[in-house]
Amino acid sequence: MSDLTHFNADGQAHMVDVGDKADSHRRAIASGQIAMLPATFALVQSGSHKKGDVLGIARIAGIMAARQGQAVPIGSLTQMAHIRLGRREDGRNPMIKDFAPLAGMDDMAFGGWDPISANALEAARTCGVLQEADLAPISGEMEGVTSMPAVFDQRWVSKLEGIRVKEGANKWDLAQRLVEDIARFKEEENCDRLVMVWTGSTEAYQVESDVHADPDAFEAGMKANDPNISPSQMYAWAALSSGVPFANGAANLAAACARCRGKTRPPWGR
Repeated sequence: MSDLTHFNADGQAHMVDVGDKADSHRRAIASGQIAMLPATFALVQSGSHKKGDVLGIARIAGIMAARQGQAVPIGSLTQMAHIRLGRREDGRNPMIKDFAPLAGMDDMAFGGWDPISANALEAARTCGVLQEADLAPISGEMEGVTSMPAVFDQRWVSKLEGIRVKEGANKWDLAQRLVEDIARFKEEENCDRLVMVWTGSTEAYQVESDVHADPDAFEAGMKANDPNISPSQMYAWAALSSGVPFANGAANLAAACARCRGKTRPPWGR
């Protein structure tokens, strides 16, 4: 056993000085497994968990824990990965967060709409996405992320029952409320820029219709309460009308709504 440099004479592992060794390129691979019933996985994947959005609230909690030093942001490309500059032998491999002009985790503010929970902490507890021991260090900050009443229509997500929903004369009116929410959040949080990420439940399947042909048709459809316009599409319209990038994280026609077959006005609707 003493012939192995990382073990002492008693066979116990110990640290050794490798300062004189030449630099070498190594890669470590880690993996893990989470066991759950197929039905549970389907709920998480589709976002149709009756108690709310599991993945969205876990993402917020994870970032909060990481910036408090309670966790390592494993899996985060911007926070953990490196980028190679030039040739491999040049050895220029800065971390992406140190190379690209990205906002740091400490500079991020969270906001959103939730038809069920009043704040992020309540949502996390309702979803059961994290253990109470994981939530305790960040509970104050999570509770401070209050959710705004949502644009919600149960016809598109039949398994959810919205209790914190906006009211309006028509879909155009509801979309305008979202635009107002975006402007108010940006001012109250003193944000330089925003991005909206849709992490809501997967809506009922639909195909594109005439209302998705161009911005004018879509806006007319909202004023006429066209049944082919879903909540995700109204969020996309509100974001782009506010000059806010919109990222879609579910299978719906929000992207088609934003694209409008290449006829989108920048910013859309103005």
